[in-house]
Amino acid sequence: MENVDKTIGIIKRVGNFCSNLLLGDTKEIIIRTDERVSNLNEKMGNLNKTLDNVKHNVQAVSNFLINNPEMDFDGSLIKTYSPAQLTELGEKYLENIKFVEVFNSNKNDFFESIDVENPKTKYDVENASIKSVHILFHKEYFEPIKKFLYNKPTEKFQTIAHIAGIHIRDKYLEKHPEIKE
Repeated sequence: MENVDKTIGIIKRVGNFCSNLLLGDTKEIIIRTDERVSNLNEKMGNLNKTLDNVKHNVQAVSNFLINNPEMDFDGSLIKTYSPAQLTELGEKYLENIKFVEVFNSNKNDFFESIDVENPKTKYDVENASIKSVHILFHKEYFEPIKKFLYNKPTEKFQTIAHIAGIHIRDKYLEKHPEIKE
């Protein structure tokens, strides 16, 4: 029995030694990984704060661009009733510059851009609609409008964005009758 107890004791010591060897490395890896994850979490927190600041600044710039009182609009393209409405000439203008085609082919992109703003009122929808033109303007499908602007240097992007935004607003509100005011 004594030999059995000695053998068990030796086996336990060998087992503990092996465990310490194996778990020692694993424990060190776990500690280092935990430190890295903690560091990443801290950096992510800082990044989230930075992104919130950027979002706020982009919102402020967007609102300024959308509501800039120095924008010169042609009254023949927009009726200044409340709400602003496109005239027949305004609709033809959007067709001529190929915006209606761009919009119809990429409606989901425009609507998703508006949805991100989570508009509660028709005014919110109008601002988000105008902003969507600014946000999506880098897309390849805006090439016809970019060519138009290049070939007609007296035309202003801000004017096109506003007129197109009214068109987008009306189409969006057709899909969202729950937005009443």
